[in-house]
Amino acid sequence: LWVSTNRGLCRRVGNAFETVVPARSWLRFRPNMGTPLTTDTEGNVYLGSEHGLFAIRKAPRAGDPPMAPPVHVEKLADLAAFRGGLGALLVEDQAWIWFTDSRQRLVRRQLQTGVTEEVDPGLPEDIWLSVVRDRRGTVWIAGAQ
Repeated sequence: LWVSTNRGLCRRVGNAFETVVPARSWLRFRPNMGTPLTTDTEGNVYLGSEHGLFAIRKAPRAGDPPMAPPVHVEKLADLAAFRGGLGALLVEDQAWIWFTDSRQRLVRRQLQTGVTEEVDPGLPEDIWLSVVRDRRGTVWIAGAQ
């Protein structure tokens, strides 16, 4: 279980939460608004903060449990490109990340090349909370309304 807090990005271990990535000036979280978080099949965590789209990956060290500190933080995109923030996130096959943005668009970005394409430019006005793909391959998004 992963959560974003004023302390930073935390994960639940046993009966407590431990901070994996402390909050920093360049990696601010939005705990009152919600911080979009998702994981991929390898256990990497992706999040949107006030400063961009980030991937949190385990720093390779023999014998460490998955995602034990230290971790490697990689900035995938600057939010200036998305004018105002990201909403829901979905990572597919470690190749694509889908997200909603404040301009009411559904966008997907290729993780290796950074190529971004607008999938649906006309989402209704809402706060988009979730992006998922079902077994049939249909992408679904859910909003607050």
